[in-house]
Amino acid sequence: MQNTKELTRELYQELLNAPVKDGKSALKVLPAFAACENRFGTKQRYRDILDRFRGVPAKMRNGLYMLALMRARDEMAETMFEYQEDLRVLYRERFQILLQSCRDMADEEREAFLESALLASRNRTLPAGRYEQIISSLKDEKPAKEAVHSSGSLLPDSGIRGAKILWTSSRRITLELDDDAVYETAPYRIYVNRNLYGEATRMIQTVTDLQPDTEYSIVLERGGIFTSEIRARTLPETATLNVREFGAYGDGEHNDTGAIQAAILSCPPGGRVFIPAGHYPVTALFLKSDIILEIGRDAQLLGIYDRSLIPILPGQVMLEDESDYLNFGTWEGNPLDMFASLITGIHVSNVTICGEGVIDGRADFDTWWKDTKHKDRAWRPRMIFLNRCSDITVQGLTVQNSPAWNLHPYFSSNIRFLDMKVLGPANSHNTDGCDPESCTNVEIAGILFSVGDDCIAVKSGKIYMGRKEKQPCENLVIRQSLMRDGHGGVTVGS
Repeated sequence: MQNTKELTRELYQELLNAPVKDGKSALKVLPAFAACENRFGTKQRYRDILDRFRGVPAKMRNGLYMLALMRARDEMAETMFEYQEDLRVLYRERFQILLQSCRDMADEEREAFLESALLASRNRTLPAGRYEQIISSLKDEKPAKEAVHSSGSLLPDSGIRGAKILWTSSRRITLELDDDAVYETAPYRIYVNRNLYGEATRMIQTVTDLQPDTEYSIVLERGGIFTSEIRARTLPETATLNVREFGAYGDGEHNDTGAIQAAILSCPPGGRVFIPAGHYPVTALFLKSDIILEIGRDAQLLGIYDRSLIPILPGQVMLEDESDYLNFGTWEGNPLDMFASLITGIHVSNVTICGEGVIDGRADFDTWWKDTKHKDRAWRPRMIFLNRCSDITVQGLTVQNSPAWNLHPYFSSNIRFLDMKVLGPANSHNTDGCDPESCTNVEIAGILFSVGDDCIAVKSGKIYMGRKEKQPCENLVIRQSLMRDGHGGVTVGS
């Protein structure tokens, strides 16, 4: 008799070849497909699940389809957060459309849709309590169109309270809501200069694509209730240097380190280095003071794994009088040689690293996560390393697949990490989300962490560095963040 693994593989192949033409077949096939893939513990075929869901004709994306989305999401491996998130996005895109026609659905369709909403509320695809709101509105004797706001979102119990300006740059404004929620809240709409900017659910949200040195009026609305006007002026900007004009290819093949570094070194104070859409393989980029480095929408910085190409930051460089040493590299709290990080700042100040793009270290178990306790020329790099820096803001980016710690401010002050995603497989080695080490005034707000080690680890060096420098971490503020995979949410100590 065949064993379970062989039977599962046969079923997997059947599902792989099965046509998915409508919501009903998607309901039967795709959650089981996800369960089979989960059994094998790989991510190669998760893209097939997404492609199949996206391939269902729009007219078939009904209540059964929505239920299939949520069942497949719940069957996916917990470590495959990025694919779960894609399913959530597909669900949210269709949800408001179907909600408005829920009363007119056939019984089977409506029951499937409501069950999908229940699952979506439980797994946070929808805000908590949304399912109860839908049920309540369906029981209401008023017509459905009166129970739903013109935006398509269900009327909540109350409008939005208000918001404050958290941070402003030359082209971006980050808001923080005054609401009784953590990380996400009920949907609300953003109006910029009286024009609809978009809808959001996060407590910390950024308005982008603005112009430098310009006054903006921002108003938030939920359930027909508007906040007071929030006025903010973006900062001036001296110039924008596009890295393509400095020779960057962005084709995913050429090493673009030199071209991007040239743009950074050429940028005047108050200027912006802009990386447009594309794929840019790089080894290590070094910051300079008084600039903005913006990684644009659909742009990706991709780590190059070739140890012979990556600069090494020495742990100790002795002063000429041998009275002390300069410390550049560090590993696990000691002054040791390390490979320079994808973005490295040493003794720089007044820098913004922002954008809607991705910094991807491309680490895997064949490269940086292999033989992790073995030092090969130097210790593994971080994604963003700030050594003795001040007044640095990192905002908006997705940082993922780091060789080691993702965000590492070190003996630095006035550092802000805002409205970001920090991601890595749950079984990846030493991929801490953010490790402030011997730092003062660090703000971590509105961050989604899902990593293979501690989400946030507050450090002050190991025994040697602690005794030598005697510099603790002080005045850290951590709020409105979501920790998924990780050994600890916030841990303290080395």
